[in-house]
Amino acid sequence: MFVNKQKDSVSNWLGYITNATGGLLILLGGIVIIGWYMGSTTIVQLRPQLVPMQFNTALGFILCATGLLSLYYKESRLTMCCGGLSAGLALLTLLQYFF
Repeated sequence: MFVNKQKDSVSNWLGYITNATGGLLILLGGIVIIGWYMGSTTIVQLRPQLVPMQFNTALGFILCATGLLSLYYKESRLTMCCGGLSAGLALLTLLQYFF
């Protein structure tokens, strides 16, 4: 009985961490995308000496976070879709830098 309580406690904490991480990454990616559309360098680039976050990176954050959350909630089709889209985005970005 004690082992089940401990396992449930760990599972609950992992659920909280997964939800918090996914939510924060979606929020971060959304804020950066809004910053790109508004043309705000303050949102996209926090300090002048730092490199600005690219639009593709913010979109990748959103796709990966959505995939993480859908994996936790056992939505396999959405997980596969987000994984494929993020892999495709990474491949297209790599090809962009290559050419």
